[in-house]
Order: sequence, then structure tokens, then C-alpha cells
Amino acid sequence: MKKFYCFYCQQDVKPRGFWPFRICPNCNRRMSDDGSGFYKVCDVCGANLPTNAHKCVRCGYNFNLQNAVENYEMGAFFNSNAWISWIFLILALAVSIVAAFGLLYVMLYVIGIMAIFALVVFLFNLLRLWLHI
Repeated sequence: MKKFYCFYCQQDVKPRGFWPFRICPNCNRRMSDDGSGFYKVCDVCGANLPTNAHKCVRCGYNFNLQNAVENYEMGAFFNSNAWISWIFLILALAVSIVAAFGLLYVMLYVIGIMAIFALVVFLFNLLRLWLHI
């Protein structure tokens, strides 16, 4: 069995929940440990942290203070891959809008065809009633 570690309550635990979500039974927070056994240690308070942590969950120490300052610069947005996710988000929104309008367009034709069919049936029944067939 893999050993899991809760970075919030700083204890080895047997998580509950279902895959891929694990919940710590002590603090009821979502666990981010993958069970590999590798941790990052905070330089200030000594807390164990996930290997991809940028900030300590206990004391708030920022590991990448230099990177945090660079992220606020104008060109840092385009140097990082954050703009790619924004492009995909905008493309997904555009495709959703086009699909919604396409469905509305098709539904108008379906409603029109159904209205014409209902009118033909109504007129046919009216003609049968008028001719007593």
C-alpha cells in the first residue's frame, strides 16, 4: 500500500474518498500527495510540501519570490504558457456559441417543417369532414 501524506495536518494518513480524489480523515481537505514519497521542505518552518508547491501551506513563505516578481512584468505573460490556455478557452467558447446558434438554426427549420406537416394534416381532416368521407 502506498504511503500518503497530508500537507495540511502534516501527518501520514490513510485517505478516504474515491480515485482520483483523496480526502484527509484528520482535516477533511483534499490531498495532493501522489504517494511517491517525495516532498519539498519549507526553508522557514520545515513543513513538508508537495514537490510542485510554490508557497508554504503553513507559514505562507513564497519559494519563487523572484519568479513572482517577474510574472507581473508585461512580457512575462507571453513568455509563459498561460496565454495558450486562454486561447484554448476562447476557442472553446467560440465553438460553443457557434454550435448553439447552429442548433437554433436547425431547430427553426424542424419547427417549420412540423408546422407545415400539422397544417397539412389539419387541412386534410377538414376536407374529409367537409366531404363526409
